[in-house]
Amino acid sequence: MTPILGIQASQISGHLTSTTGYVSIATSSPSGTGQVTFNSIPSVYKHLQIRGIYRNNTNVSGDDARIRFNNDSTAVYISHRFFGLGTTPPSSNSSGTGDTSISIGYNTADGSTGANIFTAGIIDIYDYTNTNKNKTVKTLDGFDNSGSGTIQLQSGLWASNSAINRIDLYCYNLGSNNWASGTTFALYGIEG
Repeated sequence: MTPILGIQASQISGHLTSTTGYVSIATSSPSGTGQVTFNSIPSVYKHLQIRGIYRNNTNVSGDDARIRFNNDSTAVYISHRFFGLGTTPPSSNSSGTGDTSISIGYNTADGSTGANIFTAGIIDIYDYTNTNKNKTVKTLDGFDNSGSGTIQLQSGLWASNSAINRIDLYCYNLGSNNWASGTTFALYGIEG
């Protein structure tokens, strides 16, 4: 008779260990500034992940939250997104190589979503230290506003083989829009 899996696993001596995991690198809770910078990112992980809740602090329509690597503002970014808005059927759009950053999600604001509605997002940055390939990003984000929210799946490319050691997260209209109080971004390294 073959033992039940749980019983068999309980008979293993020693400790079960995992070769992958998430390691907290840094957390930032900006307020009144339009940019968050994670500097001197260790190069010991396989991938990076950023988890955030965010909104801008103006009373105008929200704009995209953006990401940029190694302070590179040249036109070497490409992005694509698939999104649904409330009850509207899903649609998609993409950018050419003229972008100077990648969209990481809709940035809620009082004028477009009402007070205290935050976007929640998860940003995966793959093979960030590999100098033999361009860097790719995947983002899942969204917010609920009593049926008029949005959800987005986005992908992006930084057309550079450089290892990533700096990440900037900012409001698209930097200078006129800033992060609202309650915004938080947490950077994790993914072992593997």
